[in-house]
Amino acid sequence: MTKRTYAFITFFLILVSSFFTSCYFDRYTDTNGGVVISFDDRYMSNWVWTDSVLSVYDWKATFFVHGSQNLTSSELNSLLEFKTYGHEIAGHGFAHLNAPNYVAANGMKAYVDIEIIPMINIMKSQGLEPLTFAYPEGAHTEEIDDTLLTYFSILRLARNNRYSPEEQICYYENSPVVNGLGIEGVATQDLIDYFLSLLEYARNNNKVMIFYAHRAMAEVTGVNQTDILLLKAVCEYVRANKMRFYTLSELSEKEPSKIIHYNQSR
Repeated sequence: MTKRTYAFITFFLILVSSFFTSCYFDRYTDTNGGVVISFDDRYMSNWVWTDSVLSVYDWKATFFVHGSQNLTSSELNSLLEFKTYGHEIAGHGFAHLNAPNYVAANGMKAYVDIEIIPMINIMKSQGLEPLTFAYPEGAHTEEIDDTLLTYFSILRLARNNRYSPEEQICYYENSPVVNGLGIEGVATQDLIDYFLSLLEYARNNNKVMIFYAHRAMAEVTGVNQTDILLLKAVCEYVRANKMRFYTLSELSEKEPSKIIHYNQSR
């Protein structure tokens, strides 16, 4: 081997090593903020497709599943596989009940006995023990929050506001009760710019932005649908700015402070 060939090989190996280090090990810092992307309900085939599209970003998501007792073996295997990818599988109820309405009519114990305990037991038996919970319709009360926090580390609500980045209430604020902002609809440039402005604020202020969706689509044709281009724009921004993808349960590793009970109307 000539000296020139040896030098070339050495240079090439250093270049390749530098590339992989920058792309795969220096993905984020803990000072650039991050994002939680979550999905509700049980759109299994769609979620599998979404993961196949966004896996190029090495993303992580939290999938809030309701009615896991109705999963087919194929769907359950997909969720178990999701866990190996780093995604979180979380709870969204046994019967997808509106919590305040059910508690008002039947009491707290009945709600826990019919909506929470069966869900936890079934998911545990499936290898999907839920650590966090998203309220169906985002409906909650302080009393229900306090009760469910004996079962889960974090509870996620749902909001659909378009507040400015400075006024937004869907960042993680070290409380085990958090708001998720709906990221749904057609990917107009204005909508993309709005969601990216929230990520920019999160990055500049070392915050974690929390989004929720139901199912991503190549073409939006109805409600509870998210243009896949919105999610791609979010993932691209997170990667380009060395932000971090979190699952919801990972936020509990940050030191929690007092519980924030968000006003239902806000």
